[in-house]
Amino acid sequence: YSVLVGAPPGSKEWIREARRVVLQAFFPFLFTPFLLSSNLLVVVGLMKADRVIYLPLLGFCIMEAMLFKIFLSAATTPTSKHAFTKSPLHWAGYALFLAHIYLLTVRVHERNYAWSHSLNLWLAAYAINPRSHHTMYNCGYELSLKQRYEEAEFVLRPIGDPHVDGPTNTFVYAMVLYNLNKCDSANEYIDEAIDVIEQKRITGGPRNQPHMLDRAESNLLVARAHCAVDMSQKGRILYQAVQTDQTNTYAIQQAQGLMQRVETMQKMNQNQRYV
Repeated sequence: YSVLVGAPPGSKEWIREARRVVLQAFFPFLFTPFLLSSNLLVVVGLMKADRVIYLPLLGFCIMEAMLFKIFLSAATTPTSKHAFTKSPLHWAGYALFLAHIYLLTVRVHERNYAWSHSLNLWLAAYAINPRSHHTMYNCGYELSLKQRYEEAEFVLRPIGDPHVDGPTNTFVYAMVLYNLNKCDSANEYIDEAIDVIEQKRITGGPRNQPHMLDRAESNLLVARAHCAVDMSQKGRILYQAVQTDQTNTYAIQQAQGLMQRVETMQKMNQNQRYV
């Protein structure tokens, strides 16, 4: 009440101090910085990082510390000039403070574990917000790197369709399907993704730059090459992938690897003939 309407005349010193501290913590630290970064006044449209809430959290911590101080001070009454009586409320305040510290310690341990590996981080993010396309992509990608393809397929399934969030996600999803021996489904998604890329080339715009679309199509062709059974067909598709984007290191490496396997097979056949 005193924070909203002001400290009444003759109020205690700790009430006036609490009002001053709360006002200083709320407006300069908690309210104003968060308002400027919340896309309410100025629409930035960017993803929020942890550093955006550093100042608001500082204001919250100041008010929380003031709350504990008020709680403990109000529960301590002087009995003489040098003696104080601590009521059960005082010890209850300490118990709540220790419980709060314990919960914060648990949370810090959870965050340290999450940041210990990128897979742990994105699994934790996916558990908190499983509807984020950005989180789905990164979580599914990290799962695929660990060869946990069934879990990756479940995570990436909502964004596998190129019409949902673009053909880049379709490439990762198609590679997961390939590793699950589901090349028929993978080829269907790849065909749809290439059609989407062609539409984006016609539409144009800052998000549909030619080099970006070429890279996406080149990666999709590499995924299609993985599903090709015939070696000659695989080679033609990889050649097309390299020609689509000649700066795509991934496509070049796959093509060179295929050429080395073909040369090795030819040498083995020649040795068998001599034998």
